Amino acid sequence: MTMASTAKRGVEVTLLRPDLGSQTFTLPEGATLADLLREAGGGTQAKNILIDGRPLEEVLILNSGMAVTVVPEPPPGPRTGSSRDDVIGDFPLAEEVATYEAHLPGWADREGQFVLIKGRDVLGFYPSYEEALEAGYDQLGLGPFVVKQILADEPIYNLGRVEF
Repeated sequence: MTMASTAKRGVEVTLLRPDLGSQTFTLPEGATLADLLREAGGGTQAKNILIDGRPLEEVLILNSGMAVTVVPEPPPGPRTGSSRDDVIGDFPLAEEVATYEAHLPGWADREGQFVLIKGRDVLGFYPSYEEALEAGYDQLGLGPFVVKQILADEPIYNLGRVEF
């Protein structure tokens, strides 16, 4: 893991990128995702999500211990789905999500851990997101696969007004 420090006190955030691995940055309190991406030398332009007319990365405040994963966008391709069911059926991780949901009732004793799933296969349980993601990259390359925290009750995030 590469260590990069930009401030003496603040929030410590781990940035995970398949091509560069794991880097830890210490940023000032109140730093945003855009601050992290600028410091890491990555792009700061999210093309899909705006909050009150501002890009998500400009308003998302980072907290110590957060892990931010930068996933390369897939090349654009034709959408063949004409209905909601067609689009969901084409979702590349639908099988992994279904596997997670099918196993969730039996994982009450593993709540809080992170599970690595490929297709219908549960490949392992890990104490942290970073460890599960690293195991996924080690075993499967760039994927696709799912790393998901096991939670009986999923949190609901209110992002305010989101414009697409």
